[in-house]
Amino acid sequence: MIEESQNNLQLDDCDAGGQMSSGLKSMQHRGVQFSMREEVPGEWRYSFEVDGKAISGKTRTRLQLLAVRRIKDRINRELNRSHGT
Repeated sequence: MIEESQNNLQLDDCDAGGQMSSGLKSMQHRGVQFSMREEVPGEWRYSFEVDGKAISGKTRTRLQLLAVRRIKDRINRELNRSHGT
């Protein structure tokens, strides 16, 4: 189990190599609920909503934890843009 106490993210189903089982995952970062899934090996689709605006995209990486990091970075950019900071 990997825990990130800063935003209460828990990823319970990682294997020993840090990979997670495929399928739709729903998580939260800075109060924003997001979902992600591996569309094809190495390509992750994600979606979330900030201030009523639906945002979706994809990122390419074989490591799911890196995909999560990239999605959280995207959420941070959108939050900063919407709050003017």
